[in-house]
Amino acid sequence: LAQAFIVQKEIPVLFDTLSNRIIIQSTSPNMIDKITTLIRQTFPDIQLTLVENKNNNLAKQLTQWIIHPQTLPDGFELAQDC
Repeated sequence: LAQAFIVQKEIPVLFDTLSNRIIIQSTSPNMIDKITTLIRQTFPDIQLTLVENKNNNLAKQLTQWIIHPQTLPDGFELAQDC
């Protein structure tokens, strides 16, 4: 017999109200889409823009931003400890 299971996942989502950013800790495009859909349903007037990671390797992208901070997206800056 088929069994139905409810799978729960905890995906951290940070609402940065000072910088007007939402940070979703997930690499799954499907999960990001589900979360942004839920956010849009909850806040119908919200405008969301994806910050693209052109090389699809977050660790490599973060390293590049630390080595070359001038390549950070507009509005991003490194903290003093970086």
